[in-house]
Amino acid sequence: MATITLTVTPFRNNQEVRKLIELAYSNEIDDKREAINKINQLEARISHLPMGLGSLKHILKVEIIRAEQHEQNRVDENSSLQYACAVAVLK
Repeated sequence: MATITLTVTPFRNNQEVRKLIELAYSNEIDDKREAINKINQLEARISHLPMGLGSLKHILKVEIIRAEQHEQNRVDENSSLQYACAVAVLK
């Protein structure tokens, strides 16, 4: 008897994955925002994100908050620690 295994992926193609990764690892904040938007679109499509994508979404949010605080010259010790942890996990 043959066994068939089906794998369900939230991505439509490899280009979609590559684009998301490029945006997430970009140094530009707007790219990180676009990556979050793409993750939100995936979440709407499949209703529940794989754990790695959910984590990436939160890490990107921390990086965006950190960049906004840095632009406004209001960085505190707690946000610095959150940023350091987020970058360590992302890399």
